[in-house]
Amino acid sequence: MRHLITLLFCTSILVMAGEWNPNEFFCKKLVEAVPKVLKQYHPETGYFGSEPWVCNDQNNMFPLAVAWWVESKENPYYHSPELLKVIVKAGDALIDDMDEKGMWLFRKKDNSTWGMVHMPWTYSRWVRSYSLVREAMTPEERERWDKALQLGFTHIQNYCKVKQVQNIPCHHAMGLYAAGKLFGREEWMKLAQEYMAKVVAAQDPEGFWTEHFGPVVNYNFVYIDALGDYYSMSKDATVLPALEKAARYHASILFKDGTSAACLDERNGYNTSLTVGNPGFSWTAIGRGFLEQQFNLSAVKRMTFVPDYLAAMVLHGGTGETLSPAELGENGFYLSNNKKLAKLTRGGWQLCVTGYVCKPITNRWIMERQNMMDIYLYGRGLIAGGGNTRMQPLLSTFTFGDPGLLVMDNTSDKPNFLPKIPLKWTPDSAEILRDGDGLALKMAYGANKVSVKASPKEENTKLSLTFALEGTADAPCEAHLPIMHKGSALRLADGTRLPLGEKLEKTAEELNGGFFYNGVQYEMPPKSRICWPVKIFNQYAKNGLAPKGTERLVLCMPIGQEANASATLTLVEDSSAVVKDALCFRAAELPAKGTANCAVKVINVYGDQLMFIGTAKTGETMTLTMDVPETGNYELILEYLMAYSYGISQLALDGKPIGKPYNGYSPEIEFDFPLSYGRVDLTKGTHTLTLTTIDRDPRATTNNQSIRAIYLKK
Repeated sequence: MRHLITLLFCTSILVMAGEWNPNEFFCKKLVEAVPKVLKQYHPETGYFGSEPWVCNDQNNMFPLAVAWWVESKENPYYHSPELLKVIVKAGDALIDDMDEKGMWLFRKKDNSTWGMVHMPWTYSRWVRSYSLVREAMTPEERERWDKALQLGFTHIQNYCKVKQVQNIPCHHAMGLYAAGKLFGREEWMKLAQEYMAKVVAAQDPEGFWTEHFGPVVNYNFVYIDALGDYYSMSKDATVLPALEKAARYHASILFKDGTSAACLDERNGYNTSLTVGNPGFSWTAIGRGFLEQQFNLSAVKRMTFVPDYLAAMVLHGGTGETLSPAELGENGFYLSNNKKLAKLTRGGWQLCVTGYVCKPITNRWIMERQNMMDIYLYGRGLIAGGGNTRMQPLLSTFTFGDPGLLVMDNTSDKPNFLPKIPLKWTPDSAEILRDGDGLALKMAYGANKVSVKASPKEENTKLSLTFALEGTADAPCEAHLPIMHKGSALRLADGTRLPLGEKLEKTAEELNGGFFYNGVQYEMPPKSRICWPVKIFNQYAKNGLAPKGTERLVLCMPIGQEANASATLTLVEDSSAVVKDALCFRAAELPAKGTANCAVKVINVYGDQLMFIGTAKTGETMTLTMDVPETGNYELILEYLMAYSYGISQLALDGKPIGKPYNGYSPEIEFDFPLSYGRVDLTKGTHTLTLTTIDRDPRATTNNQSIRAIYLKK
């Protein structure tokens, strides 16, 4: 099999308006990725990756096989004998490790094991790799691979005979089709086609596939990817309508930074990774429009793509005209056809609410539908919500009863998810309504009826959330807002820095009515309190422990039981008194220049863009140029990012040092509070700010620095 592509080594992503044809870009990036993949290879064993070895490590053969297959003068790996040896030995390692049924032990990198499995992701990549290199292998090698792969797929075909539709059998069906095509097994191809027809039929009219009830955002991509790969091999047009509906669905749940809402997901929490699509999006005009839209995000243009993704786009991607996803809804309000999902956009705010409800079950993989909304702020990313979990009522939008009765159990891999306690923490029904310029979500928890009303205020600089009872309650009611963890301290109105530490509980009265966190002011209702840390359940770890950084800071608002009681929380954008009414220069938008031994570039952190200087040496500089609109006396204020790899720098205005050295070290990645450098006289026109690295905090790993914004306040 031969595939001729001329690689154009350009510096930008090749996406033209109205046309999706990025093959040259993907091929270029794939060729660049090959050395990184080979660094993970162990020639003595044929294994890839670090200890402990897991069968999925061998997925690395797939990008190598695609690179071996792509013919171009600029591709040194085309039909490379050395690369072919690596691919063959990688497959031999799988053969040596499989049992008599072609199964491998499902081991994870934490050394936990989950039994023997025909790993779908590994089998599909192995057989697709084989389809590319088979003719170049020796007869002995082909005989060994033929026998092993046909053994595995003889058993895998049985997974495609099941009635229910799930993501793993769907991926198996795609691999089975590839195997049938390679080995001339018509019955395998027919079985795969029949299962894909079931997948199409099982798709919800809104464009997603469910694993239990309602959407599973990340797993939806498994279906789209499998259908897209299958279509590229079969050209079975019956799957195209499903791919088109799926693309429209994913466009509807995007935030402005390209990430997806999580409150509607019953499986996974919020993922900060940008949603860049997969080959399944490339076979319809609306899907290609989705890809084009995402690839035009500045953060995606700087992204380092996974080699496996590049290989899939090269091998299975389509090209053609694009249909840009229209602005969904009217006047910034989108409501899905089934009225189970709404997204409100007002200024920089985006609020996503869900009406999907169902009873909790004992299955550890199915999260409770408890957190009913996500709140996003442009430039700050997702600030509240973040998805659903288990055994954690403080992340529920409402509770009735004492939340302390439900305690997360990390002592067993089979915890009691549904204890018999007098506590309601998941709604029985939910209805989304338009409410003036905002929206309302009405819910019932047994006989208790409640609502959340979201109202933008003051030219969309504020978002008001009112949590209310409708009638009386049969148990004490409390509302909760889970705030995403994006820093190690709160700032109070007087400028005091309040570290979160190992534990923090404070009332609204103790905080003088509120606090600042991640660029947002929280005006707390009376009697409310904040709690830190509130941990989430990790279904992928046997003990349920989630990694550090996933904890939430929760704002708890007691409502009580009295009729029509309520609590109102107000979120204020960039409301710090330090920068209020100031002229703001976004550092990422300013011309920037660095000295020779450093990297000066725009980076994306927590959904925001910053200008970054990366260097291990002292004395390196980054200079930003800003255009002051009018002559005047200004207070100069900078907002920095802090991190474990950030050093100490000195700022200079128009070449003259100003202020004290700034230490950017923090054990966590977080935005620092706005820092004033005092008042300065500036003339109308161009001025420069130069950051020079002068020292390193002994705890820091290097001398990096990042600036988010520069403020000039009269």
